[in-house]
Amino acid sequence: MDSNILKTIACLTLASVPLACGDDDNDEVGGESTTGGEGTATTSATTTVSTTTPGEESTETLETGPEGESTETTEEGSTTSGTTGTGTTNAETTESTTTETGTGACQVIDITGDLATVEPNLYGWFAQMLLGDPLVNDGLFLQFFSPATGVFDLADPPNDNYLTCDQCIIANEDEELVYYFQSEGSMEVLQDPTTGVLEVTLTGVRLIEVTLDPDTAESTPVPNGGCVDIVDGPVANIVVPDDWTCNPDFYTDNLCDCGCGVVDPVCDDMTVESCDTCDETGSCNAAECPGTIDPANNAVCTA
Repeated sequence: MDSNILKTIACLTLASVPLACGDDDNDEVGGESTTGGEGTATTSATTTVSTTTPGEESTETLETGPEGESTETTEEGSTTSGTTGTGTTNAETTESTTTETGTGACQVIDITGDLATVEPNLYGWFAQMLLGDPLVNDGLFLQFFSPATGVFDLADPPNDNYLTCDQCIIANEDEELVYYFQSEGSMEVLQDPTTGVLEVTLTGVRLIEVTLDPDTAESTPVPNGGCVDIVDGPVANIVVPDDWTCNPDFYTDNLCDCGCGVVDPVCDDMTVESCDTCDETGSCNAAECPGTIDPANNAVCTA
């Protein structure tokens, strides 16, 4: 493992440096897309974020809608509304409980579902409102340096350090390069994860805040740092349909791209009113929305 791996992860999650991972008309933050199985992977996971402070019962749940609207609800029943930005994301926020440690509460994230394939051995979930500032992109990654299958203890060597791990889970918070790395739990790997195909089950996984050496990638726990608990369950990757004609990366971003042969999964519906972009390379339409996009089926054009 070398510092290039850290650079890859950093550029994938930092909205301020999209060019570090390649230019994109969608202004998305995304990495190189790779093909596994029948196509390129995308993301349709369920993401849960909730926090409490020790000794208190209040729980907040943030829910994002198609226009980025968010609501915050507490046990007292008060509700506030805000705006988290325009566009859509294929993350769904759901209510969950938090867990507590001796130093405070861990955020709980549910990534059960399907992750995007970034590289043949690297799978990620990109979303706002995972960790820290709800307006800044975060990322959570499963990374593999071994084709081995079986059940692996993430707290035992070599998996106890990012420098040496074979089965690795790492999260990145906001633009401050705050990292979280596994400290406990297990991962069952059902097939070779270095081939662009992910099929694993996570159990009891906790990530703790760490610093990463920029030269070696060695991880060092931060005293009294934050922590993240991942909900138990299966995690896999899915593929971009063969009929998708636009850049495969656009199938995994948070914009509704139209005219690409298949309805983008983040579109609110099939109508042209849902479209964010209509003229990406590979689209049947060459003009701004709505152009010739079919009003009732935004995957195709009328002429």
